[in-house]
Amino acid sequence: DNVLIIDVGLRQGLKPGLPVTVSQGVIIGKISQVEANRSFVQLLTDTSSRLAVSFGKASGGTNGLLLGQAGNSLVIDLIPQSEPVQEKQTVITSGLEELVPRGLLIGQITQVDQKVGQIFKQARVNPPFSYHNLRALTVILKD
Repeated sequence: DNVLIIDVGLRQGLKPGLPVTVSQGVIIGKISQVEANRSFVQLLTDTSSRLAVSFGKASGGTNGLLLGQAGNSLVIDLIPQSEPVQEKQTVITSGLEELVPRGLLIGQITQVDQKVGQIFKQARVNPPFSYHNLRALTVILKD
C-alpha cells in the first residue's frame, strides 16, 4: 500500500531519491528503486519513509524530520522545543536533501505534541490530497 510502481525507469533518467509529486508540487514520496523501464515510489506514509522538512516559506533550513506512520498518517519528529509551531502551519521540503528541492508542499500541521522535559516536540501533518486517489504523477529530475 505504501509503494507505487511507475512505468519509467533508468532509461528515462530516473534514480533513487528523486521526488515524486502530484498537483503542481505536492510531494507524495521518493523513488526508492529503479529498473530499466519501471521504478518504485516509496510514499511518505510508508513507516520507513524519512524527509527533511521546514515550516512555511520564511523559515530557513530544516525544522524537523517527516516520518511515515501506520494508518497513512504523517508526523514531524525532532522539532526543537524552541521552534514556534502551530496548527494550520504549512509544511514544505527543506531542500537539504540532495535531490529534493526546497518548497515542495507536504501539507498542514493539524496537531502539535509537546511533552514537558523533552528536548523535541512532534507535529501531525495532513496532506492536501488523498493517497488513495493518485492518478497522474510527476518525477522531478535534478539537473
